[in-house]
Amino acid sequence: MIDPGALRTLGGLLPPGDPAWERELASFLDERVSDVRTADGLRLYVAVVRERARAKVERGERRAARDLWAGALDRARSFARREVLADAVLALVHLEIELGEHDEAERRLRPLLLAEDAETRARGHLAIGRIAVTRQEPWAEEILEEAAQGLTDPADLALRALLCGERHLLNQRHPQARQMFMEADQHAIRAGDPTLQAWVCVGLGDCARGEGQLPQAAQTYKAAESRAHEARDPELISRVKLREGDMLAARGRAEDALACYSEAAASYKALELRAREGWARLRIARLLGPESPDGLLAARQARELFAQPPLSLAAGIGAADAFLGDPARSLPWHLNLAAIHAKDRLEAQRARPPMTRADADRPERRLGAHRVAISAMGLPVVKALDAELSRLSRDLMAASARPGDPKVTAYVAAADLLASHRSYEASQALLHQLFERPLPDAAARALKGAITRSANGALVDGLLSAVEKPGEPRGVAAAAEVLGWRREVSAAPALRRLLGPKSSRAVRRAAVVALGRIGDREATDDLLDVLEQPDLAEDVAIALLLLGDRRGVDFHGQALTSGRELANPPGEIVGRYGGPSYLLLLLGSIEDAPTERAASAVQGLGYLGDPRAVSRLIHALTIRDRTLVAVACGALELILGHREDPEEPGVHSRWERVWEDRRHQFRDGVRYRDGQPMSPAVLVKKLGDDDPFVRRGAYDELVITTGHTLPFDSEGPWRVQVAHQRAWQRWCHAHAAELPLGRWTFHGGVIG
Repeated sequence: MIDPGALRTLGGLLPPGDPAWERELASFLDERVSDVRTADGLRLYVAVVRERARAKVERGERRAARDLWAGALDRARSFARREVLADAVLALVHLEIELGEHDEAERRLRPLLLAEDAETRARGHLAIGRIAVTRQEPWAEEILEEAAQGLTDPADLALRALLCGERHLLNQRHPQARQMFMEADQHAIRAGDPTLQAWVCVGLGDCARGEGQLPQAAQTYKAAESRAHEARDPELISRVKLREGDMLAARGRAEDALACYSEAAASYKALELRAREGWARLRIARLLGPESPDGLLAARQARELFAQPPLSLAAGIGAADAFLGDPARSLPWHLNLAAIHAKDRLEAQRARPPMTRADADRPERRLGAHRVAISAMGLPVVKALDAELSRLSRDLMAASARPGDPKVTAYVAAADLLASHRSYEASQALLHQLFERPLPDAAARALKGAITRSANGALVDGLLSAVEKPGEPRGVAAAAEVLGWRREVSAAPALRRLLGPKSSRAVRRAAVVALGRIGDREATDDLLDVLEQPDLAEDVAIALLLLGDRRGVDFHGQALTSGRELANPPGEIVGRYGGPSYLLLLLGSIEDAPTERAASAVQGLGYLGDPRAVSRLIHALTIRDRTLVAVACGALELILGHREDPEEPGVHSRWERVWEDRRHQFRDGVRYRDGQPMSPAVLVKKLGDDDPFVRRGAYDELVITTGHTLPFDSEGPWRVQVAHQRAWQRWCHAHAAELPLGRWTFHGGVIG
């Protein structure tokens, strides 16, 4: 069998893009390969395809090379030997990234991100990091950091460091960029790859130029040119040509700089590199200036390249429009794409197979790039977005709207974009929507979320004014809710005043929840004053627990035994937060009780987690009440971590067998959740649940259990949630000895 490595050696001895060599390779694939039955055969197959694709790339035929790889992967699915061809997928993804087909590239990467092999996953994250850097999207640093955990190949490590360096350059962090480029240089030398070494030199030259060290930059760019020619890489040669133009422009030699930029742009066009061509033409525009017809033409050409799908590069559109002096020109373009991304994000957040919540990452990053572009625009874009939100809000109230309806996703996208603008006018437009516009639930939640996460400081002043001088109840309640999620401590005095009898139920409830989130311990007495109101009792109890006061649990325990009616069944509060001293109370509340009261106690026993309740819960399955049986099954699942369908026949006997088989795994007097001894780590795992209500409840329980208030955004971007969850995981690891397994704890102290 032919050695795959020999193919690359032989190809390197031939002229770049040699058609005769490619014909030989094509003949081999067409005539000699009918099936592949061994791992060695697959490696040879991939090596031959790689050489064919390389020949096409060297001739500037990237799309043809992309099609070749795509066809080869499709063909490989019919081979007797089946496996994930990670190298082939990554080679195809590399071409798709260069061609600007980023959405398709991320779709292909999905299986690699789920692979068992850590290095395969890391290489997938590296490719996504490259897309994020190319598109100037948020979270690129976090993605590249995640990739670093599993990479071992020097070439991959070099690429990761190069991308980190480019990200630092974008944000003008020159010392950090230089450090990353030096790290990349070490890996590139180990890899023996002149292409990577040339890229390092370009990066170091950019650092020197950014720091005003032009002689050093010129010397480094010269080294980059030498290595790029050694690598026979026309893309890198063109990249160096752009830097040569930058140096000439810095010396006042505009005509020579224009020649360099034009040569690079033409080269990128021939190489089918649309994004790089767009940035090169924007360089031409900036050199010539907006007063020049040729400069305006170059900017329009760049804008057209950036706008065309599948590239749709928000950062490029924003830069081109800013140069053209009309930053709001492309607002409809931004809104249209942002609405598409908002819909994709919603579909991923629902986590319906085959989608998972992690699939929200791509649309959230795309939205992030649009937010960055909008935030750099002037006031005309604020007025346009305000008008769009007003129009959409009128349409939404004229008909019932579901979360996935186009007008809802369009509203969500527009609110998200406007929240990225830091002007006073943007804050007033958002507050007008919050206070004056009645909205369906999905749109209202999205608006509140956008305001909660906005960095616009003027929003806080408007929210505070709304609760300090309360007006229409719906707007006051919305302001209180957002202030709570933002944890605005300065709002606490006004929120306490809203607990009075003159406030509506919605306002009081929002104030109660907000005071708990903010952590205002001075509100304890005010909260106790409204604890006995049936429609507020549960929210007040949770707020008190967040503040370190357990009297709300006692109140719910008394309500359970007395049969006092509350808006929500009291059993969950008692079981979740009461501790082992409430076991007998909960058990006694099942006996001879109305179904609703018995079901509440059964639910509480599940959250209490004491195995001593299991036999009684199994006995509850014999009661001929579908509601009680379903709740009892849920309670048993909470304790034992096993699920049985309550609708299937024989549910009682099935649970009896489960308990008989597993009884030895559980100790009386130890608290269990999902079949494990209870600990903060169990709750931290729940922060990753698909259901936002589960995530929110787990976070509240985590804060109440530990007494620590690390943040968690239960409905925020997926990567933010992952970062918050990991911070909690680190906290649990550091404090494991303080919170022993299987005990009932409250604000870090053991209560049973």
